[in-house]
Amino acid sequence: MTDMIERKSDPYNAEPTPGALIERFLTPQALFYVRSHGPVPDLPANHRIEVSGRGMASRFFSVQELKSTFATRTVTAVLQCAGNRRTGELPSPSAWPPRSSIPPPRRSVFPCSSR
Repeated sequence: MTDMIERKSDPYNAEPTPGALIERFLTPQALFYVRSHGPVPDLPANHRIEVSGRGMASRFFSVQELKSTFATRTVTAVLQCAGNRRTGELPSPSAWPPRSSIPPPRRSVFPCSSR
């Protein structure tokens, strides 16, 4: 059994199962969610990346140069997906169950006060 739920294959979108997320405090990189809004480009081996910014001259690097020129750093970070654009992963409305088969919402145990 895989620990990832594939929501869409093209463009690839996947997320870890809830069970995989609660197994440990920190999520390993293999279980990071993937949100792609377009196809992943198939870049040639000689592809170069431009790095530029205010007050510095532009520099171009190959992926290999980036890996060999700069030290690897490990950081603990928080990633959050806002869930935008997930409608493309949902079934079309024609596949939804008829409205009459959906039970009404349950009443809240802690109703909100308007005061």
